[in-house]
Amino acid sequence: MKVGIIGSSDVGASIGKKLISFASEVTYGLRELSDDKIEKIKKISPDVAYSTIKSTIENSDIIFIAIPGYAVEGFAKQYPELGEKTIVDCTNPIGEGVTHFHKSARSNTQIIQELYPKAKVVKSFSAYGFANFIDSSYKNYNEVKPAMLIAGNDSEAKDIVAKINEHFGFETVDAGDVSMALHLEHQALLWINMFHVQGRDFDFTWAQLRRDK
Repeated sequence: MKVGIIGSSDVGASIGKKLISFASEVTYGLRELSDDKIEKIKKISPDVAYSTIKSTIENSDIIFIAIPGYAVEGFAKQYPELGEKTIVDCTNPIGEGVTHFHKSARSNTQIIQELYPKAKVVKSFSAYGFANFIDSSYKNYNEVKPAMLIAGNDSEAKDIVAKINEHFGFETVDAGDVSMALHLEHQALLWINMFHVQGRDFDFTWAQLRRDK
């Protein structure tokens, strides 16, 4: 599997590092192939590649979008190459005062899906801070894994993302179709508020607990 990542800040970098041992190839898409941008990618890992955004999208099997949430709609409109791709939306549209940038009218995932109806868009890797992507283990809880909620319309794409989540140490919880992505963005806003506003430590997640039937 060839993975393309758009965005090389904390979230994009942590996802890329972890995917090296899962994917056959990990490539970062760059707006410009300048020396400083390339150097930043090399610092992530010597095992990742880089190219233009257009080329990365065209030559990858799955695309992770990990750019600032407010920029997603404008970005997506620039790259029709996303049209029929499998896309993982890792973004959160965070507005002023840790609020929802779109006033909870729609999610970034829905925006991408509406722009490209044939794309297979899945919301994932958006609920927690990047440190939990680097290390998802919570050793005091024995076999309980942290939950990664996902949402999207395509079952095959969600199966792929579930396998990736498992590689990261998460239990996948399918929240439903793409309309549910808005609630996952609210989940992220809750986590961010608890961390940034309340001053909690960043190393906390949620888990799914079930009674035996």
